[in-house]
Amino acid sequence: MMELPAIKAWWVPRPPNFGDILTPWLIQAISGRSPQWALPRTPGVHLCVGSIVSYAKSESIVWGSGISSQNDRVDPKASFLAVRGPLTRSHILHRGGNCPEVYGDPALLLPRFYCPETTVETDLGIVPHSVDYDRTVGQWRDIPGVKVINILAANPLTMVDQIRRCRRVISTSL
Repeated sequence: MMELPAIKAWWVPRPPNFGDILTPWLIQAISGRSPQWALPRTPGVHLCVGSIVSYAKSESIVWGSGISSQNDRVDPKASFLAVRGPLTRSHILHRGGNCPEVYGDPALLLPRFYCPETTVETDLGIVPHSVDYDRTVGQWRDIPGVKVINILAANPLTMVDQIRRCRRVISTSL
């Protein structure tokens, strides 16, 4: 049986955040094909999880990414298959791109591929954005029933497991 070729995708390799470490995992889980890291200008490269639409080039395929601000630049020649939400789509259309009304961050598919049984161990989980992590840990570290979850975990499933063990979650990142 012939092995299918890898899917070229781009994610920020260092320092990783949840979207960056989740992208290759999701590609493998959804397609059964290996992800291969590639630059955004690589023909046929996929941009998936995160606020990374501004990195798309004319050769890029975008499925599920979003913008982080109304100032993000957009290459209207990129192939937009799906985006995170209506604001991203409007931003792309306003800049001359074509984008179907297909919405959703690919991370929303995660429970279809990974959903282990867990028990609640913590009342409150706090998931700060990476720029807020050190300050947040200092403020919440010693409070009983509170766990600060680091989005810079090396394995996306480790972070998912930590979130699932919390009764409630507050996030400035996800």
